[in-house]
Amino acid sequence: MPEFRSYAREGQLGRPIQAPDKATANYKRGNQFVGLLKEENQRAWERDQKFLSAYKEKLSKEKSARQAVENAKRESIEAERKQRVANAKLKADFAEQEAKINNARIQKLAELVPSIAEDVKTALDKRKEFDANTIVDAMERSDLTDEETRDMSQNILKQDEYNSGNQAWLVKLREIGKITWHQYNAMMQRTGGYGLGFERWDVRQKAEGLHTWFAVNSERTIGPDGVTINDLLSNTELPNNSSRIGLLREAYDSFLKESGLSGYNKAFRDETLKGTLKAEWNSLLNLANKKMLRQSELIGIEKDETTLLGRIKAKAYQGIYDGIVNSRGSILAHRQLKTDAKLLAGLIERDMVPEEGIQSFLDTKVVNGNGDKGTVANLYPGINALILDAKGKRRMANLRRTSYIIAERDRETQNDFNTATDRIMSVPLNQRKAEHAAAVRAAQESGNHQLVRMLAGIDPTPGLTLQNKDAEQNFREEVARNSGLWPTEDEILNYPGLNGTSRLKLLQERRQALNANPNRKRDLTQATSQLRKDVDGFLGNQILSGGIVGKVHPSTVGLTEALRQEFIRNYDIYTAPGSNITKADAFQKALKDTQDYMNDKFNDPTSPLYVQTTRNGQPITPTTPNLGNSPISSYISEYNQAKQQHGTQDVLSSHMFFSPAEADQIYNAYTTPGTNISQSALRKANWLANKENTNALEVLRRQLKMHNLDLPQQQAAAATVIQQQVAANPQSAIFYRNLFRNPTPGAIAAVSQTMLGSVRQMSNITPLTNTPGAADPRLGPAPRLPSIHEYPGTTNNAKAMIATVIAVEAGGAWKFWRVVGPDQPSNRAPFDQMTVQEVWNMAYKNRDGSSSRIGRGVLPQRFDKNGKPQYVTYSASSHAAGAGQFHPDTMMSVVQSMGLDPNTTYFTPQLQLAMILKHAENLGADVNGGYTRRLHNIIGSMPAWEGIRKHSYEQMKRIFEGELRKLQGAPSGAWT
Repeated sequence: MPEFRSYAREGQLGRPIQAPDKATANYKRGNQFVGLLKEENQRAWERDQKFLSAYKEKLSKEKSARQAVENAKRESIEAERKQRVANAKLKADFAEQEAKINNARIQKLAELVPSIAEDVKTALDKRKEFDANTIVDAMERSDLTDEETRDMSQNILKQDEYNSGNQAWLVKLREIGKITWHQYNAMMQRTGGYGLGFERWDVRQKAEGLHTWFAVNSERTIGPDGVTINDLLSNTELPNNSSRIGLLREAYDSFLKESGLSGYNKAFRDETLKGTLKAEWNSLLNLANKKMLRQSELIGIEKDETTLLGRIKAKAYQGIYDGIVNSRGSILAHRQLKTDAKLLAGLIERDMVPEEGIQSFLDTKVVNGNGDKGTVANLYPGINALILDAKGKRRMANLRRTSYIIAERDRETQNDFNTATDRIMSVPLNQRKAEHAAAVRAAQESGNHQLVRMLAGIDPTPGLTLQNKDAEQNFREEVARNSGLWPTEDEILNYPGLNGTSRLKLLQERRQALNANPNRKRDLTQATSQLRKDVDGFLGNQILSGGIVGKVHPSTVGLTEALRQEFIRNYDIYTAPGSNITKADAFQKALKDTQDYMNDKFNDPTSPLYVQTTRNGQPITPTTPNLGNSPISSYISEYNQAKQQHGTQDVLSSHMFFSPAEADQIYNAYTTPGTNISQSALRKANWLANKENTNALEVLRRQLKMHNLDLPQQQAAAATVIQQQVAANPQSAIFYRNLFRNPTPGAIAAVSQTMLGSVRQMSNITPLTNTPGAADPRLGPAPRLPSIHEYPGTTNNAKAMIATVIAVEAGGAWKFWRVVGPDQPSNRAPFDQMTVQEVWNMAYKNRDGSSSRIGRGVLPQRFDKNGKPQYVTYSASSHAAGAGQFHPDTMMSVVQSMGLDPNTTYFTPQLQLAMILKHAENLGADVNGGYTRRLHNIIGSMPAWEGIRKHSYEQMKRIFEGELRKLQGAPSGAWT
């Protein structure tokens, strides 16, 4: 790659020239670093493979060792089990033979001595009781689970099965409980002391499951009302409170049946449990009784609260209190007062009592025990404190509710932010900037300003960070030149060249600058309160006039918030550091402008703030039809019917497209100062103008005549002159149709009979694009433009390069007289009659030397009209001017490099063309070598032209080749 050389003097362009060699070095270093990373990754992979192989070998050895240990353990357990079975069999045989011998001896003794039989019976009972207790203890030690108990009860095992089985419950009985097969068999057969002991243990186990059963079945419904068991024990809002205990007994019966306790005799259960089950059941009954009493109490409190609230709202509490004093005495009246105070405190905490009701209770006139007379608040500080505490709790509850809402909103915002960032990072790198812009626009449209600020902090293209510094510096300079007035958040977000980080930082600085005003918070609070009253008053007037406010705005919150944002916008402008308006006057002026805004928008059917009303259940037809965003379908139907009905006649003079109410409103707009034509009427007029090949002013004139009305003399004269010009030159119809898309009274001041139909633009005309060659309302007819053959430069390549720059930076018949933004009258200035220094002053200075407002510049005094200053409108927060769209500082630098004096050199088309060529040469561009990538990178760099930077090399090369074809066959040479 060839070296890049610059012939510019050091410091001439305000910043160093970036050479491509640095990029090449960075690229080579990057390749070297990538190679090192690949080698390091390969070594790490090989090391991991060795470690994995060694680890697998270790695991294999450990697995083999564990398997050997397990096999040895299983063999040992099996041998031990077989020996245990053999021992148990020998022991059982011996016990059986011993029992037979003992029973035979006892039988013989009983036959000899009857008394011995009684003693033996007693001994047998004791033996049975002993056996029963032994089994209970053994079962307790075994600690069987419910599932193991069910498995044990399914069938009875034989002796060898019992001695050799390995079921979990069997191992527990045999190993832990030390229960032999004879004992197990008696348990299962329910015989002898062992069977009795098992039944006692079974009853106790099932009785212990009472609370567990109620917990598991807490959601089971009982009774015809579908009340759950949990409701019976905890709810205080049962539909039939008196049946609570009866339903709970039904649940208890279900427990006895499902647990199996109902299968045992009640006397046996009571003897075994010794009152434990009854005690637990009584605890549940007590809990249900408490809830039943509490519900009854709450019902009574609710009735008392309803009665008290009705008395307070009816302002009858004073009479009730006096009646108690007269009939029952002051002591009982004081007790009633304290009771009512507690009830009132509860109502206040639930936000059910209006402030005036609370105050009326505290103002109740009472007499204390000492005979002192006064109000509740004065004589009873305890009651007063109780009410104040309740109000404090209510405020705290409202604050917690608000905090929760804010936290929930922040959570949703964070989720939306995460979703947006995931979507941005999922697209290819060259599409991330567009995806980020779409996400910011979506957040702006949703009205979530917090999400907008969070998204603004994202930098989807980190490579543009260095370019962002220049844009941020330009932004701060414009704020300083504009006397410290910060633009809106949308303007900051859309400022060209800024990345997400700078947008977020500037948004924070803007908030800090606005909050620096100590009166701002107070003024916003006062304005919000006043605007809320204004909204309420407007809606109240609608109702008093016979209308009922519809459901367009279910509350005043949305309307008030929209007006509040409008007030903030005006207030920030009037309180900016450079403003000459006092803080108090700024508040009043901002509030007055907002109230005017409210009156306009609330009554405009096309506005989102329009308040629809109804009368007698039927919608009130607005004076101007609310056609919404897409009214074309209604226009087409009416227009087609009118054309069929009137045939070849002039449809604008034979059919009423505007209602009498609309005609009156249009006529009043032209005859009454301060009023304007509605947007819906303008849309309809422009649509008809396009269909009839005329202009909106002429449409309104013919339609007014259909209602026996006419335009005022000034507007009628303008319409007549326009018709004459169109008759002489039919091609000018398009120009006048575009010029008078907004034919408001202020937009039509006079028509010059001597300037071929050129109309002088007033200050409030709506700017619209003129067609090439059309006259400018302020500058007159379009001037002759130099052809591409007359451009400066010694070669066709140089001329084509100049034409290419102009093609992407400016265009149209007024390209040498326009500033940044659309080509429209308000964006043009007589540059050929202004020096370069005057062009710079127009961008940054007012006539008194102070900094001008961003987005507007004032022309020199010699261009005033009727003593009024003339202004030019800049857009996109820039001050670029001329065919080359030079930034004022760049323009001064290039002119000085040409050896010219900005105070005496006029900003003519010839100078502008020469400046484009000189600026490219100053940057080191080869203007004679064709459109190469090197040329594209230079003239599209930050110090050059932004428009070229927004296009690809292939796009710009096609434009250059198109301009070059225009020069084919034409002699090359400098334009003088």
